[in-house]
Amino acid sequence: MNRINLRKLDHAIKLAETGSYADASKQLHITQSALSRSIQSLEDDLGIKLFDRYKNTGIKITSEGRAVINKAKALLIQSENFLHDMDILKEAKSSSVSFGLGPGLPSVFLPELLSTIAQSHPGLSINVEIEAAYKLTQLLIDESIEFFFSDILHFENRDHSLLNVEYITDLPIGLYAKSSHPLKNHIFQPEDLFSYPLLSAQHNSGHPVLTSKKSESNTAPELTTIRCNDLPTLTRILLNSDAVFIGLPQMLAAQISAGKVIELQFEGKLFQPYSKVCHASLRGRTLSNAANLMKSRIISCLSEQSDHK
Repeated sequence: MNRINLRKLDHAIKLAETGSYADASKQLHITQSALSRSIQSLEDDLGIKLFDRYKNTGIKITSEGRAVINKAKALLIQSENFLHDMDILKEAKSSSVSFGLGPGLPSVFLPELLSTIAQSHPGLSINVEIEAAYKLTQLLIDESIEFFFSDILHFENRDHSLLNVEYITDLPIGLYAKSSHPLKNHIFQPEDLFSYPLLSAQHNSGHPVLTSKKSESNTAPELTTIRCNDLPTLTRILLNSDAVFIGLPQMLAAQISAGKVIELQFEGKLFQPYSKVCHASLRGRTLSNAANLMKSRIISCLSEQSDHK
């Protein structure tokens, strides 16, 4: 099969919509003979008859032609979206963008995303702040960043009237420990967890529920918690102790894949089993072209991860 010419697909779509060579050629601003050659050439390229021709009644689309037209419309929409993105890229080519991510989120998509963006438009300067949500909020208000993504839990019971906060998706979180942990192969009770240090990044939700469990039990031992935004540090502690990590599985993907870390199973509800990821920007402020591009790419990455949960 020859490479498909999008212009020919556009001609076929217009002919299918109008049902007439005369009307289609007028709307396309070409002659009827040129349109006829284009349609015939497309049918030859595809090896499929798209239209039946009748002397008195004009043309009628075939069942195969209808399927082709539907796919052609989707393909032309993709082509238009591609050209739109290229226009944005051209405008953003010599600009810069600064944005923020809550700890944990970079492991979900950031290395792959930045590699792709750097290759597609090397003139773009990118600055990423990885901080707890309250610090990102201040950076946003100070206009040091244009937007950030974090757990929506941060905004509960807080005044965020200066911000536009948009829920994006849920990402699953769990409890993880080294493969030789005492709780391995056990479905443990909530109170069993208080015997072990609890690790997390500041992005992750769940602590309020866990600590409230402690307050409900006067006999449970003190819960040791370590919050740290440095993932290598958390990982070393996890692998070299009986600590338990609460967070996104992507943060420990390499260790889980290597069999060094396992997910723990428990009864009851210890914490909200997912992170509700949101996007925050200054209310009433228009994002730059580069920021809009980055935002849309991040949302796509998050949606892909959410689909795989």
